[in-house]
Amino acid sequence: MKRMVLISGVLSLIMLVVLVVRIDELRSGLGKSVYDKAQYAYNKGDYGNAVRLYKQSTDSINKFIRIGNAYFNREQYEKALESYKVGILKFPKNVDLKYNYEVTEKKIKEEKEKQEKEKQEKEKQDKQNKDKQNQQKDQKQEKDQNQQKNKNQQQQENNNQQQQQNQKEEENNNQENQKQENKEQQNQNQKSEENKEQQENQQNNGEQKEEKEQHENQNQQNKKEQLNNQNGEKGKDNEDKQQDKQQLMQVLKMLEKKEEDSLKNNFKVRDNSKEDEHDW
Repeated sequence: MKRMVLISGVLSLIMLVVLVVRIDELRSGLGKSVYDKAQYAYNKGDYGNAVRLYKQSTDSINKFIRIGNAYFNREQYEKALESYKVGILKFPKNVDLKYNYEVTEKKIKEEKEKQEKEKQEKEKQDKQNKDKQNQQKDQKQEKDQNQQKNKNQQQQENNNQQQQQNQKEEENNNQENQKQENKEQQNQNQKSEENKEQQENQQNNGEQKEEKEQHENQNQQNKKEQLNNQNGEKGKDNEDKQQDKQQLMQVLKMLEKKEEDSLKNNFKVRDNSKEDEHDW
């Protein structure tokens, strides 16, 4: 029984101590509670909430160091530098704040140099890419020009071949036309020669007929004179016979004359240059 009372008294005493501590914490203000929350967020890596809660807490060296470190971890180096700077102004003897300030300042410088170097590298790369693009463009343009040049040359060669072929065809046509003209001229000359020969033959035939007729008349006249010389005065019957014969000869001449005219109209040429005595 006594033991139970003792245990109960101890528990009551512990609860009293806890209550007193809690009251002391409440009396010390809410700042420490916010700071603890900030510490908890910082340790978890929740730097955004940590900075917000640190700014609500009372000023201390750790406050400015942790705010600066939070910004530094988030690569917000300018804000980190500003937090260390404010802390140095408030606590100028603190070495950690100065050290972090110098480290951050150096980091900013390195980042600027890095950014500048990256910018230069980017500009260099952009220039190289642009030069490469221009080179590719020039090569493509040169290739297109060469292709166009080859195409123009091929077209020119085709045109020359076509022109030569056209000239050759024209020459062949001219030769054929010349041959045709020569043939026509030859036929025309041959026809003219044939007509001329036909006319000459007709003229020769007429002259031969005329000579034949003159020769026959002369022979008849000679015969008549001979008969007159031999017989002297014969009877009237012989004279009538002679007249009949002359009339017959005249009829023959008329028939030959008609036949000659008929030959001229028909443009026929005889095979023999001489005619029979009585070709009718």
